Amino acid sequence: MIGKFTKIRPELLIVLAGLISFHNIFGNSFHFDDGHSIVDNENIRKLNYIPNFFIDPSNFSALPDVEMYRPVLLCTYVLNYLLNGYNPIGYHIVNLILHIINALLVLRLARALKVTSESQFYAGMFFVCHPLMTEPLNYVSSRSSILVTLFGLTFLYAMVQKRFGTMILGNTFALFCKATGIVLPFIAIVWCRGRVQLFSYRRWWILFVPGVAYLLVSFSVVKSALGHPVRNYWIQIYTQIKAFVFYIMKTIFPYPLSIEPGFTISESPSEWVVVCSLALFISLFWILLFCRPPKYFKEMNQLIGWYFLLLIPVSLVPLNILVNEHRLYMPMVSFALISSMLFTQRCICSYLRWMFCVVMMTLCIDRNNDWQTETSIWLDAVEKSPEMPRPLINLGKSLLEEGEIERSIAVSLRAIEKSPTSSTGHFNLGTAFLQQEDYEKARIHLEKSTKLSEFLSPAENNLAAVYMHLNDPERALSIYRRLLIGDPRIEFQHNIAKAHLKAGNVDSAIFYFKRAIQSEPNHKEGYFGLFKGLCLEGKKENAFAVFERVVSIWPNNYELLNRFLITLDKIGLGQRAIEVLTVSGYERSAIFRVVGQAALADKRWDKAFDYFEFALSIEGKLDPVLLNNSGVALLGKQEEVAALRRFRKAAQIDRGYAEAYANIGRVLLNRRKFNDALAAITYAIKIDPNSSNYWTLQGRAFENLEKPKRAAACYEQAASIDSNNAYNRSKHARLNLLSK
Repeated sequence: MIGKFTKIRPELLIVLAGLISFHNIFGNSFHFDDGHSIVDNENIRKLNYIPNFFIDPSNFSALPDVEMYRPVLLCTYVLNYLLNGYNPIGYHIVNLILHIINALLVLRLARALKVTSESQFYAGMFFVCHPLMTEPLNYVSSRSSILVTLFGLTFLYAMVQKRFGTMILGNTFALFCKATGIVLPFIAIVWCRGRVQLFSYRRWWILFVPGVAYLLVSFSVVKSALGHPVRNYWIQIYTQIKAFVFYIMKTIFPYPLSIEPGFTISESPSEWVVVCSLALFISLFWILLFCRPPKYFKEMNQLIGWYFLLLIPVSLVPLNILVNEHRLYMPMVSFALISSMLFTQRCICSYLRWMFCVVMMTLCIDRNNDWQTETSIWLDAVEKSPEMPRPLINLGKSLLEEGEIERSIAVSLRAIEKSPTSSTGHFNLGTAFLQQEDYEKARIHLEKSTKLSEFLSPAENNLAAVYMHLNDPERALSIYRRLLIGDPRIEFQHNIAKAHLKAGNVDSAIFYFKRAIQSEPNHKEGYFGLFKGLCLEGKKENAFAVFERVVSIWPNNYELLNRFLITLDKIGLGQRAIEVLTVSGYERSAIFRVVGQAALADKRWDKAFDYFEFALSIEGKLDPVLLNNSGVALLGKQEEVAALRRFRKAAQIDRGYAEAYANIGRVLLNRRKFNDALAAITYAIKIDPNSSNYWTLQGRAFENLEKPKRAAACYEQAASIDSNNAYNRSKHARLNLLSK
């Protein structure tokens, strides 16, 4: 019954199998190269960039040192971006659609090869739901493998149908997707052996024209790859001989799968793994050339030949990554055809075939879960290959990007233990310590990173930031000058301006801030830097003109205006700024709120109190936030009783205002009314349990009530909320000792 059904609707079943196998990829994120080739690549954001894709390989990536000639791939990125921007779901949908189309083409190819109808069906099924397909579908940049297979299948189908013109077109578009398309003419030659020729010997060379043209157009890319190999060519040969066997094993037994399998370089031909792999390879090559397959496997030799020919391009060029699952996507066409012929023999019952398909689909679904985030895929790799440094390095990087600083440091330290010369590992550590404000440790690791890598920009930029924090602007300036020579990006212009400002070179700082604004007219930090520089030079009117310009560009950005108002109030232009804001349509109460916050941040308590009082008088009602803020100003003026009245009034008006209750507790602590303080702070924590400051206040209350264990628990909770708070950590440790 199953066999009859497959004959009726094989295409529908293949589509359904593809949808089931990969239904859980749509929530997964971008990975690895997707960042620089898609998310950061401005070239894919406009249709008018498309002609450049066919003449300039540098359009492939946002990174200046990454060039690849894949114009059709970039065209699909443009369409994706126009449809749904940078939402990963759209990119995964396109990958899945293309994959299902490829599976249907495999079925058509099997039909053209005149194998049995069941073999045709299982060829499509094995291709669509093989677990090795999870990487190309989840890793968006692997779309190049999917596209080159799409046009490669067009080439193969045309070859079997003896359509010479379609073969040329298929090969051309395959090369526009990925360099592996260069082997397709050789497959045609293998196919022609022992058959009626598809074309006369006088024009066989035409098949190689697309490949030769491709090499000429992408000459710079090929020259760079071959001229600067990652490793010695002999080592590459020994390693890839072993890789062939690895690929065969993963094709037949696709479990477990890992983005970083425990695969290492082979430096000698005498290694037993290399010897055994070479023996196996020679045996298969002998079978391919001299052995006659059984009648029902009449295409077997050619299909085995296709498998190995399609792997050759990725084996010849020394790449950073030794083995990748997505490199098997196109060779899987051969495997699907071979396995379908084997599985449809009478000795294998149909139920077993279907069970095999179900198992593969289950493995696909399970593997897709590992690809949810960058962190999850590298966590999986670390678990499966704990001895490999690269998963640890990349896991440290992904944790850093997610803000998991402590975990990133722990993982990066493990990575450096395994690979002390890893520039990326030291960069991750240095950047993590920089974010933790541990500048000395950050300096050590970032300096090591710069010494170990040729690509210095990110590490040097962060190292310069460290020197700025260590009050060494001159060393920071020397780095920024080097960076600007090769890369005049706005970030570096802004950073060198800040360094000049800190070094006291105000004129130079103003020059670079102006350059940054010219490069990006909406650069907020550039405007603020220019404003500060002009203030330091005593050019108040020019500085005020910058403020007016900012008001016109960002009229509702109170946070930004707040930063300007702090300085303007200091230099005696606060009232004038208020007038400008009033004319611009701001409510006067809102203005005084902003100015008051500015004064509060600068600890100018009298000014802050006056501004909040103005705001209260304008509004004509008691606002809890204004009352609380005026109370903070009074507290700064050492007027505790008056401040306490303000805090209590704010809490009375808004029973859910945690800050007011916390401030009540703070005043009562100062007045040594510890039980009353504890009650107010506890209520604040009940409203907002995620405030590190509130837990610290409660710890102080318990400490004064001579309850060290409970105080230590509060400090521990505060430290868990704010991991960078050294005060809470030290308090927790000290009180733990005292309580023992």
